[in-house]
Amino acid sequence: MLNTEIANILIAKFGTESFKIYCIMEAEKNSLLAIDEKNRFPDEPTEYDYDASWWANKYTELMNQENH
Repeated sequence: MLNTEIANILIAKFGTESFKIYCIMEAEKNSLLAIDEKNRFPDEPTEYDYDASWWANKYTELMNQENH
């Protein structure tokens, strides 16, 4: 399942305000996992950076929509 699909389901189920909190927490979780994986496997690529960025960007997108 793609992040976009997950986002749409969570927004529908829990609402935008709760989803914003989730986005920040998911971004932080993936950042922590990326750091850990880079420390343990420095020569291996990680997808956690991408996910951390995706969720942080989704939060920013929602905040920008709120301010317009």
